[in-house]
Amino acid sequence: MKVGITGAEGLVGWHLSCYLHQISGVQLIRADRSTFATSSALETFVNGCDVIVHLAGMNRGDEKLVAETNIELARRLIDACESRQDKDRRIHILFSSSTHIHKGTAYGESKKRCSELFSQWASRTGSLFANLILPHVFGEAGRPFYNSVVSTFCHQVANQMETKGNDSPLELVHTHRVSQYIHDIIRNKRCGDLPLSGHKISVLEVLDRIKEFDGFYRQGTVSAVDDSFDLSLFNTYRSYLYPQYYPVSSPTRREPWGYHFLFPTNLIKGQTTILSIEAGLTLGNSFSFTRLDRFCVLSGQATFKIRKVYGDEVKTFILSGSDAQYIDMPTLHTHKVTNTGEGNLIILSWSNDMGPLDAGTYSQAVETLNNV
Repeated sequence: MKVGITGAEGLVGWHLSCYLHQISGVQLIRADRSTFATSSALETFVNGCDVIVHLAGMNRGDEKLVAETNIELARRLIDACESRQDKDRRIHILFSSSTHIHKGTAYGESKKRCSELFSQWASRTGSLFANLILPHVFGEAGRPFYNSVVSTFCHQVANQMETKGNDSPLELVHTHRVSQYIHDIIRNKRCGDLPLSGHKISVLEVLDRIKEFDGFYRQGTVSAVDDSFDLSLFNTYRSYLYPQYYPVSSPTRREPWGYHFLFPTNLIKGQTTILSIEAGLTLGNSFSFTRLDRFCVLSGQATFKIRKVYGDEVKTFILSGSDAQYIDMPTLHTHKVTNTGEGNLIILSWSNDMGPLDAGTYSQAVETLNNV
């Protein structure tokens, strides 16, 4: 099945790309701004798709421009679908709408109008249309002051900036859950209005929770995360510390016989593992959606290479056992560790996942997506 994603470089588009990339039998066709630049490029994109998840749009800015942009993108996509070569093949379109349709905003009205246009197109052509109605979406790599108030708070707290909150209610859903829901809609060919509920919380409660994470984390401690929402919020917070915050030095005390260091404690369940890697060998080339892995070099020299999935830039971190430093792997970033020292490399590893060491991880080469 060929699944096209418009707005693939956006918050939901990136998370969805990462999620569907691991689904057997799914071939992704990712569209960006250049795809909508010409009718021919958009028609080429549409011709290759069995399913299109339409996420491209404008969230903030001048209200009139936001509304006009979103409606125009929907019209252009519909025109391309009607011009496609294989008109007998039913295409399934999923549109990312919003609970703002009930709030009377220009943004919400534009979303409502787009849904009407897609519904009319589906009825006219016998195609499939799913109207995905989402609450406030947040997640790693969100743009502060644009995608989500969560992104803004995480950015501000991570950079120790002034923050302000209020008691306004929020209904939050993490992008990973959105991706799972979209995959279910695609797999079961669901249609119609499909609302997704979220976690209800106030703006001030979100800010206080992020500040709590930050207070513990800067001491090396992972705060208690009692459920999937807290874990998603915590992973989103720490994504704004990468890469500038790492590596982190553990408290170390020199002794006549050598030294000892404190491996930071954690308030959540997990497992600790000792890794021994022979000289020149490499482990990893994988990433996780929710898992936290902490690596501390006890002996030898380790070179960690980390790349955001679907990104190009590779970050390199060199940790030595003599420095007692650790690094936490960001979610949705593929990573590998190589023993670049002379003897065996000894690493103390902690994970919040109690399952097997490779549980919840997915194959992904650091250097290039094409090496999968």
